[in-house]
Amino acid sequence: MSLSVLYKRLVDMLEENAHLPAVLQSLGCIAETAMPIFETRESEIEGFIKNILGCSNKAEDKAKESWDDRSDLCSLKIFGIKTLVKSYLPVKDAQLRLGIDGLLGILKSILSFGEILKDIESSSVDKAHLRLAAAKAILRLSKYWDHKIPIDVFYLTLRISEISFPQARRLLLSKVHQYVKDRLLDPKYACAFLLDITGLQQPDFVEDKHNLSDIVQMCQQGKARQLSLQCDANSSMVYPEYILPYLVHSLAHHP
Repeated sequence: MSLSVLYKRLVDMLEENAHLPAVLQSLGCIAETAMPIFETRESEIEGFIKNILGCSNKAEDKAKESWDDRSDLCSLKIFGIKTLVKSYLPVKDAQLRLGIDGLLGILKSILSFGEILKDIESSSVDKAHLRLAAAKAILRLSKYWDHKIPIDVFYLTLRISEISFPQARRLLLSKVHQYVKDRLLDPKYACAFLLDITGLQQPDFVEDKHNLSDIVQMCQQGKARQLSLQCDANSSMVYPEYILPYLVHSLAHHP
């Protein structure tokens, strides 16, 4: 079976509502590796995912406040977000893709409201999971699209630390640490480690301090390499002091 035939079958399965998590994951893989094929029915996939994101889910048990109690609809929305993100991270010529502003608009809404629209009903758990998914999406997109990410979206991403579920903060900071160390993420995102730290438990505080120190040390090593090689003086993003303006602005706008 050719990839184009498989792709057609996968898109048709969306209308059948069959095996949607697996189908969305497969479509994301095709977007990453075979963009010309993906683009032939991209609008249908995008429309389907937007319809899912627009669905409400009234929580029957409002007492459920556990991080693990997210709904099946929330999980499906997260699969949809991941598929959209992968469509802007193809293995070749990512920055030739058009339409990134639309995706960033969707992610901004989710970061702000926990849903694509403010009036969509869902539990606080679902909203927290969706905000985390949107923040992680911004981290991934920044590899190629950081110049397109508006400053307000950047700060909304950092503010995931405000979520009442500590798991969200922990998962986001883990990604920030990993991506910065792997040189997949601008060090300015390390500002997230310094927001809302007053209520941290001692083990979390120690871990955050260690990971932030790790990032600063990496930046210092990068600065030393640049100086030894007499690199362009404008290449400042690896300097530890580079993140200070972002940190000051973050703290100034942080409740």
